[in-house]
Amino acid sequence: MKEDCKPSARAIATDVETPDEISERFDRMSYQKAAAVINMLESAMGESRFVSGIRNYLERYQFRNVESRELFEILRLADGAVDVVEFMDRWTKQPGFPLVNVRQDGAAFRLSQERFVANKQREKGDFTQTWIIPLKYVTDDKSEGVQFEWFPANSSRGKYEQMRLSVQRPARWIKLNHGSVGYYIVNYTEDAWARFDDLLSRDTRPLDAIDRADLLHDAFLLADATDMCYCVAMNLSTYLRHETALQPWTVASRWLVQTSRLLHGTYAYARFQRYARALIDGIYRRLGWDVDSSESFASRELRAIILHAACGAAHEHCLAFASNSLRAFASNDNAEPPHPDVRSVVYSFGIAARSDDAEATFDKLWRRFLRESDVHERERLMIALASVRNVTVLRRSRWDDLVRKYTLSDYTMGNAIAAIVSLFKDEARLREALQFFDKHPEAGAGASARISAIEEVEFNINWLRVNVRRIDQWLRVSGCDRVAALCS
Repeated sequence: MKEDCKPSARAIATDVETPDEISERFDRMSYQKAAAVINMLESAMGESRFVSGIRNYLERYQFRNVESRELFEILRLADGAVDVVEFMDRWTKQPGFPLVNVRQDGAAFRLSQERFVANKQREKGDFTQTWIIPLKYVTDDKSEGVQFEWFPANSSRGKYEQMRLSVQRPARWIKLNHGSVGYYIVNYTEDAWARFDDLLSRDTRPLDAIDRADLLHDAFLLADATDMCYCVAMNLSTYLRHETALQPWTVASRWLVQTSRLLHGTYAYARFQRYARALIDGIYRRLGWDVDSSESFASRELRAIILHAACGAAHEHCLAFASNSLRAFASNDNAEPPHPDVRSVVYSFGIAARSDDAEATFDKLWRRFLRESDVHERERLMIALASVRNVTVLRRSRWDDLVRKYTLSDYTMGNAIAAIVSLFKDEARLREALQFFDKHPEAGAGASARISAIEEVEFNINWLRVNVRRIDQWLRVSGCDRVAALCS
C-alpha cells in the first residue's frame, strides 16, 4: 500500500505500447495489489461461489484467448449480490485505494470514503474516485459475530460517498475490515482510537491478532500521512509491551525500522530508539536466540522479526550476541554457520558492529561468499556484506558502466537507483537526485520508479518537518507516563 497511496500511483489495468512500459508496469506493486483485490473479492463472494466461478471460467474459455472482462462476467453470474464487473473495474482501472472514515452517530455509525493520498505536498487536484467496498466488521457485542455490508460507490464519481451503518445493539466500538481482507484503510475518531488503546492495554483477546495488526498498520500509515495526530499512533503502540503474536509484530517492526531511519540524525532519534527497546525487550528475552525445532512456524518467524527489530534498535545484548556469533563463525573455516532462522540477523548486524577486526571479518565473509554454491546462503552473505559501515561499495561515477552492463530495460536495474534515492530525506539530497536524473534522462523500465522516488523524498522531508517535534514531545511526556523504562 505504501506505493499505491502516492499521487503518481497507477491503475493495475493500463495500456502499454513498448517493452520498457511492459517491464515498468508489471512490478511488485501491481502483482501484490492484484492478489489483494482478488483475495478481497473471494472473501466477499464466499469461497464456494468464487471457486465455482473460476471453474466455469476455465471450462468455458479453455484453449482460447480472453480478456479480464470475460472472467468478471463469469464471476458476476456466480454471485448475484454485487456487479462483479463494476466492482473489479473500479479496483483495477482506478489508481490508489480508499480511506474509510468512521464516526459514531447514536446507535449507528456514519461512514465516508475517499482516496487516500499520503503525500499531501504533491496532491494533484481533487481525487474523485470511489469504490465498491466489502465491509466485514465486528463490535464489542460478541453475540453479533462477524457482520457484512456493501459500501456502494458514488455513481456520479463525487469526491466523497457516505453511508449509514446500523448495528443491532449499541456498541462501544466497531472494528472495520475484520480479518484485514479488504484493500482499504480505516480512520476512526480520536475517541474511538482511545478506546482501542485502552482495550488493548488491558487485554488483547477481544481482538484477534490479525485485527490488532490491522489497527497498527492503519494507525501508523495515517499518522505518517498527517491524517491524524502522531500521538494517537504512539499511544496505541504502547500496548506492544504485552503483544506476543506474529502479525502485530510484523507490522510494528517495519514501523520501528522505518521511523528510526527517518529520525536518524535528529534530536529525537536516541529517545525513540530507547522507546523501541522498551517495547521489544520483554519478548526479546522470552524468545532468545536458541531455536527449538519443535516450535511452530509462527514462533520461529516471530523470533527472526524480534531479533532484527531489537538489533535495529541498538539493543545491547542483541548486538553483542550477533557480533560475537559472527566473529566465532568467521574465525573458523570449519565452523557451522548460525541456525538459518537467525543467520541473517547475525550476518547483517554482526558485520555492522564496530570492532578492531571488522575489516578482517568482512574479508572472511567475502571469501565465503565467493566459494558458496547455495543460492540462499549467497543472498544472505551478499546482504550482510552490503551492511558493513566502513566500506564504500558503489560510486556515483560508475552509473554509466552499470547501464552498459545491465541495460535500462532490466527491471531491477531500472529501479535500483530509485530505491537508493527514496532513502534521501533533506533538500540537498533531493536536489542531488534531481540533478542525477537530469544528467541521465533515459530511465527505461525505471521511469515510474523515478517519479515515485522523488515523491518519497518529498514525503520524507515533510514527515520530518511535521513529526520530529511531535514524536519527541510525546516521548518526553506521555511516553514517560506510559512506559516507565523510557525515562528511568
